[in-house]
Amino acid sequence: MLDLGTMASGIGHQMNNRLNMIRVGADLAVKVHLEKIQTAADYGRTDQIRSACEPLEKSLTKISESAARGGEIVKRLLDFSRLSDGFSQVYVAEVLENCIRLWECKRDLSLIDFQNRISENLPPVHGNFAQIEEIFFNLLDNAYDAIRLKEEAWQNGDLPKPEQPAKGIISISAVEVQKDGLSYLEIRVRDNGIGMTAETQNKLYVPFFTTKATSIKGTGLGLYVIKRMVDAHHGEIFTESEYGKGTKFRVLLPLAAQAQLAKQRAA
Repeated sequence: MLDLGTMASGIGHQMNNRLNMIRVGADLAVKVHLEKIQTAADYGRTDQIRSACEPLEKSLTKISESAARGGEIVKRLLDFSRLSDGFSQVYVAEVLENCIRLWECKRDLSLIDFQNRISENLPPVHGNFAQIEEIFFNLLDNAYDAIRLKEEAWQNGDLPKPEQPAKGIISISAVEVQKDGLSYLEIRVRDNGIGMTAETQNKLYVPFFTTKATSIKGTGLGLYVIKRMVDAHHGEIFTESEYGKGTKFRVLLPLAAQAQLAKQRAA
């Protein structure tokens, strides 16, 4: 019930933020920028029209971005009931290759020490390629944010800065493991970023709860969605973290050869 209350409150807060931004942007566009353009047009002042177009464009862009963000929240909520569609045999190395290609478009990986230790010889898992890709994209991206936040904490004096600080490290690896008589692929995403307190870890998968790293993205849905996706794969996710030192996520996905047995046990 507490989780549902947090989720309901979070939905209202997030959607209100988006709607307020749309309302403010529309008011500015109509009552300020458009009025200036109309006045300048009446007097044939083309230079003033051009200068008024720039802030109008910014207002319209904010409206568009806020509408898209609100749509993303609604889409993710509606997608929860369809998380088990489109499952097949998936090779994690192939998923990660795709994921890193996308990640490099967003982040400058030369600023960190990224270690990809996923072997191409690993057995396949039973899953949805796009969902597994999203799971690891979000975990890697959160790790990147956590490293940036640790650097900010050094600069602000919130954490003691080492005399010779090294680059932030993000590593991803995988190994086959046995749990309760079933075979899983355990994928580990580790970083030496800001880390989390025990209190934060206890709330990590509650919808619309945001950590310092996930709040950068603004919805608080990322880790909750990841948990739901892992559950839909009849897998498990574990977190180990210490504030100021870093975080490790372990994701267990059943091997394709034992997917049916894992599904029966989960039921």
